[in-house]
Amino acid sequence: MLRLFDTLRAKIFFSFSVFIILVALVAIASLLFYGQRERVGRAFGVLEDISVNTAQTMLYEKDFFAYDAIETNFYAKGSSEYLARHDASIERIKEGLDSLKVISKKEGLILEKDIDTIAYYINTYQKSFKEVVEEIKIRGFKDYGLEGQMRTAAHALEQKVSPAEMAVLLSLRRHEKDYIIRKEMSYVVLLQEEYYAFDERLRAIPQTEATLEKQEFLSAYYKAFNQLVTAEKKIGYSYNDGLKRNLKEETDKIKEKLAYVNQQADANLNKVSAYFTYVFTGVLLAAVLVSLLLSYVLSRQITKPIANLSQHINTIAENKFVGQIQKMPVKGDDEVAQLTHNFNLMTAQIEEYLQDINKKSKVLQKQNLQLQSINMKLIASENKLRSLNSVKDKFFSIISHDLKGPLHTLTGFLQILIKYTNTFTEQELREFAESMDGSVRRLLNMLENLLQWSRSQTGNIEHKPENIRLNEVIEDNISLFKDTAASKQITLLMETEGTLLVKADKNMLDFVLRNLISNALKFTREGGEVKVRTKNLIDFTEIIVSDNGVGISEDDLKKIFLPDVHFSTSGTGKEKGTGFGLLLCKDFVEKNGGEISIESILGIGTSLKFTLPLVHEEITVR
Repeated sequence: MLRLFDTLRAKIFFSFSVFIILVALVAIASLLFYGQRERVGRAFGVLEDISVNTAQTMLYEKDFFAYDAIETNFYAKGSSEYLARHDASIERIKEGLDSLKVISKKEGLILEKDIDTIAYYINTYQKSFKEVVEEIKIRGFKDYGLEGQMRTAAHALEQKVSPAEMAVLLSLRRHEKDYIIRKEMSYVVLLQEEYYAFDERLRAIPQTEATLEKQEFLSAYYKAFNQLVTAEKKIGYSYNDGLKRNLKEETDKIKEKLAYVNQQADANLNKVSAYFTYVFTGVLLAAVLVSLLLSYVLSRQITKPIANLSQHINTIAENKFVGQIQKMPVKGDDEVAQLTHNFNLMTAQIEEYLQDINKKSKVLQKQNLQLQSINMKLIASENKLRSLNSVKDKFFSIISHDLKGPLHTLTGFLQILIKYTNTFTEQELREFAESMDGSVRRLLNMLENLLQWSRSQTGNIEHKPENIRLNEVIEDNISLFKDTAASKQITLLMETEGTLLVKADKNMLDFVLRNLISNALKFTREGGEVKVRTKNLIDFTEIIVSDNGVGISEDDLKKIFLPDVHFSTSGTGKEKGTGFGLLLCKDFVEKNGGEISIESILGIGTSLKFTLPLVHEEITVR
């Protein structure tokens, strides 16, 4: 048995076995705590549901008073939506209390008495609420209940009184309305005084059948009004008096008791946590002590020979195999001794190989440096030639295709002017000049886009990102196109979400906005609308330029951002473009860390969206 532990494998196996046992003990303690905590957590979940349903019940109560109590459907049917929700919420609370009581008994939480108290408060509250509802039904509204009786008597009296008596009746009704609206007893007193005066007046005149009917209707009206006042007093004008006060007191008791039960449950959870802490700490300390003892006993037998060998290896590595390598002394016949012997053989062979490698390495290093230098020069030359060749081909293609139009227009106007100079009026000459000016401007715009595109393709555009107030940049660029929009009777709008800071190159951002707004105006008919909006996306902001113009077909939409496909289309006002504006916009947006996309429906309109990184901290900006 002792011989078995002389091997390194046996020692390592023994140490790992002890470690696994200690880990298993810690895991078992953790699982026991987790199970107890989960069971207590279920009680917390049920308690939270009860609290939520209690809050909903109080909300439904207020909604019933605010809405259903002044709806005729409630009085006609005797029920309502909020009343049904209120009753359902009460039932959920009772079910939750029953469930919580079962959990408390099972887990020994000792909350049964408090749960029974809450259930008693809930039943008392429910009884008080039903009493309030019944009183509200008695009080009535419009044509129902006491208010309905009062209105019926008043309407009947209106049919019987003379014009002079009508003024008194209207005064009574005014005091009635004032009381119903303001709930002040002074209006009740005023109504009583006028009632008695009116009644005495009717009694003073001859008691005909008509007079007796008036007295009967007046008495019925006054009786219904007094009963209505009594009902409202019983209900309560606010939560400080009447049955409403009882509701509030019961609600406060429920909330207070729920808070207390929640504290008790929390105390139980803390107790479980403390118990686990003691157990876990004890097991962990025992594991640490056993591990330290085991490490101390086995370290001299396992690690010391390995440490000596490691130190010898580090010494050789630090010397980089320079000089004579000393052999490591071999002691014993275990795995470490065999490893030491093999290491000595290996170092002797390595020493021989290194001498030969060093000689050949010097020759290879020299040749490798020469090849790397030549290869880098060839790659740089190839890339530059490809870029220049691509730019050249594009330039020639555009010059031969898109620049012909403006130049032919200018040539045509100039030939007409040369040939028929004396035949044109001043107004016609001005129109010719304006047409030529437009052609020149389109030509300059095409050349500017071509220049920007060529610089982008050859990497000659300097990217200088900075913190920019997006709202101001959008406003500045929109102002550039107000005249253009006005000339085509197009509404140009801006909608932004607050003051936004973005990280971008100012010149590139201006270029993108100008191109997108220009394109939107170009392809929107007279009387249309172009809108520039922003939308926050956490770390980015999205800028949307949309129009209700001519739109783009699905086939063209798929190819619009392809660099090898060239678009040159005319706008609704016969405007011309190079077709490279969107390619430049895509390049500039991506250089600033954003993305660009397009959505369009032919004949409906187009929406171009691009994103820029948001700056969340308020710092100095341009």
